Amino acid sequence: MNYLEKYLCSMHDRKYCILTGNGTTSIYLAIKALNLKNKKIAIPNNTCMNVVLPIYFTGNQPIFLDIDRDSLDINYTELRKKKFDAIIAVHLYGNPCKIKKIEKFCKERNIYLIEDNALAQGIKINKSPTGSFGDISILSFGAGKTIDIGHGGAVMTNNKKLFFKMKLLCKELKSYSKENQFEISNLGLEYKRIYNINYGNNLNNYQQKFKRLAVSKKKYLLYKYSREYDNKLFLKLSKIKDLVKNRQINALYLFKILKEKDIKYLDFPIIYKNSTFWRFNILINKKRNDLLSYLLEKKYFVSSWYPSLDLLFEQRMTNRDTNSDKIAKKILNIWTNEQINKNYLDSIANEIESFFKKEKNE
Repeated sequence: MNYLEKYLCSMHDRKYCILTGNGTTSIYLAIKALNLKNKKIAIPNNTCMNVVLPIYFTGNQPIFLDIDRDSLDINYTELRKKKFDAIIAVHLYGNPCKIKKIEKFCKERNIYLIEDNALAQGIKINKSPTGSFGDISILSFGAGKTIDIGHGGAVMTNNKKLFFKMKLLCKELKSYSKENQFEISNLGLEYKRIYNINYGNNLNNYQQKFKRLAVSKKKYLLYKYSREYDNKLFLKLSKIKDLVKNRQINALYLFKILKEKDIKYLDFPIIYKNSTFWRFNILINKKRNDLLSYLLEKKYFVSSWYPSLDLLFEQRMTNRDTNSDKIAKKILNIWTNEQINKNYLDSIANEIESFFKKEKNE
């Protein structure tokens, strides 16, 4: 291992680490090293499409788990009822998931656990750092993450055999190139185009077409880490406590001023003070899509991730009344990273208040 991989091990209480091209590659290597094929792998239904794609790339079947309305976490009751061979436990939106309960459950049932720490790097759960749980854990250093260098990820484990398997698999990957970035960018634009047309309402109309397109991009989505990013990565890692603290200050300040405004159409999920706040989330109970468009037109950094993934990737047998769908139609994500300050947060809070005052008057 090089100095950065050793540094990441020390940060996450792990013995072994491999730098990868991105978080997608990290999940792919983890699944391959665990020898999972033609198996069922559970993931939360509201998460990034790059979590589900490695499941298809490795010849496995995703099991989409509903999420909890208040915590935006995997619905643990549903998790216990489903049958699967492995689970990718995601710290959704930077909030710590029930990883200790999930880990205990997996050990009891002999189920593999991959901890997806792409959004929550830099926090602890009962003194244990996120990224230290499960058979394998993964990181991402892509856009919007706690450590954002626009490239790279990592895969970590305490199992020496798994480490050497992933090391060999990593050698088979191609190096990162402009072609990779071009294809990834196009796929992302298509994902956003479909989503922006529908805002999560009728995504199943595009289901099989988008799935085929996404899976066909496998060779472009998997690649090695580029060492030219070493200095940038080390600099960001050395500042991780400040980066997390800044997000927490911004998110808690935004929560305070929005609560003081007492806007009746806003609900708040559970606020975790030890979250990294990948995004600050609000549930909008009236005209979410109109508010989203209004804020985007005014150039605010907002989004409405994530839609229910099973609408894009799997054929639903019934029209389930899920928390996933309800949240997808109500959620508004607001940026809280190091580019954001209190003046910006005051401004966006005022715009949200102004929007609903206009709605009331009309």
